[in-house]
Amino acid sequence: MILYYSTNSPFARVARMAARESGKMAEVEERMAANRAPDNPVLIHSPVGRVPTLVVGELVITEARYIYDFLTKKSTNPDVVSIPPLDVKAVSQEGQILGFMDGIACWVRENRREISMRSMFLVDVERDRSLRCLMSLERVAQKMDLPDFATFRGMALAAGLDLMQSNGFHPDWQAKHPHLAGWFSEVKLRRSMIETAPE
Repeated sequence: MILYYSTNSPFARVARMAARESGKMAEVEERMAANRAPDNPVLIHSPVGRVPTLVVGELVITEARYIYDFLTKKSTNPDVVSIPPLDVKAVSQEGQILGFMDGIACWVRENRREISMRSMFLVDVERDRSLRCLMSLERVAQKMDLPDFATFRGMALAAGLDLMQSNGFHPDWQAKHPHLAGWFSEVKLRRSMIETAPE
C-alpha cells in the first residue's frame, strides 16, 4: 500500500494516524506529494491529485474517512476493534468536527499567502467559525462526551486542534476551554500524533 500525504494537510495526517493506530504501518509506504504541483505523483493514480490518497494495487481511495475505514477494518488494536458502529449522534458529531478542522485548514492556507493575495473576508469568516466550534466543543467536553481518539472523528479533532495551536491561531484557547484542552493534552502524547506532527 502507498499512502500519499503532505505534512500540512490535517486530512492526510488523520490517514497517517489511522495507519499507525490500526497497526498497518508495516504494510504502508508513505510518500510525500504536493497538491496542485504539475509533477504531483498522485496524478499517476488519480485525476483528483489530492492528499491523502491510498493506493492498493488498482484500488485508489482519496477520502480520509474511507482510508481510515479501509485501514482499520482488519485492525487487531483493541482500541480500534472496540469502536462501536456509527450512530446518528456520532455522525452529527463527526460533521461538526470535520467542519472545524476544515475551517482551521482554510485559515492556515489563507494566512500563508502574500498579504496582497490574502482574503481578509475568509480570514474573518474562519476565525468566527473556529471560535463558535471551540465553544461548542468545550460544552461537549464538559459533559465528557468527546470522541475516543481511535475513532475517525477523534483523530480529526486532535489534528485540527494541533494545527490551530502550531500556527498560533487563538493562542489562549486552552485557558478559555480547559476541558477541551485537557482532552487534547492527553491525546497529543500518543505516538501516532508525535510521528505525524506537521513540519
